[in-house]
Amino acid sequence: MIDARPGQPLQLSLPKEISGAPWRLISVYGYTEADASVIFEPFRSGDASAVTVPAVVDDAPLVGVEIQLPSAVVDDEGVPLAHATWAIEVISQQG
Repeated sequence: MIDARPGQPLQLSLPKEISGAPWRLISVYGYTEADASVIFEPFRSGDASAVTVPAVVDDAPLVGVEIQLPSAVVDDEGVPLAHATWAIEVISQQG
């Protein structure tokens, strides 16, 4: 769990083992699971070794981030399944 200041972006630096391979960032925003908004960003090998994730999108707070390394196996829609996932739950605290 990462404590985040309300309104402040989340900054992540990635090791070469991740940034040197194709990877994807999935950011989740919302107040409840029912109103969650998901932003999917794919990166090619070497594209970025650090990212800044906005704290708020469309007035909804950041609640979680996943970094995934895709595999060669794809789902029914042709999207590669992840073979490694790192998940971060963001808890915003007032104060």
